[in-house]
Amino acid sequence: MRNYVKYTVQLSDFKPVSFKKVRWLNDDDYHYMNELWDMSYETWNEARNDGFTYCAVLEDNKIISVAAVWRYSQDKWEVAAVNTRENFENRGLAKMTVSCVADYILNQNRIPTLTTGEDNIPMRRVAEAVGFHLI
Repeated sequence: MRNYVKYTVQLSDFKPVSFKKVRWLNDDDYHYMNELWDMSYETWNEARNDGFTYCAVLEDNKIISVAAVWRYSQDKWEVAAVNTRENFENRGLAKMTVSCVADYILNQNRIPTLTTGEDNIPMRRVAEAVGFHLI
């Protein structure tokens, strides 16, 4: 059984990195998610109906890093679905997408949360680098 850890960040602790390269995906961007995760159009719509909105860094018309905001409760929204394409790791891309989502959540006056595997050291380092702390 995998153990998980949960993080949160407050505006006063938030240490965003520049996310100028990140953009929010819209209705017309399904093909990017399909190429990255072989996601069906039905799954794309279900995720969006379940409160997920994705942002990504694109290069050569492909997602190289992605994250989502998941509106799972009235006051807490999750930084979710963080993924960086193989061979693009260790370039700060996950920090960009996580910063973008956390910034959005904070600007909506919601509490950002982030859940990851206890053994997912790269994700934990990203979370802590932008100011998240364990709860």
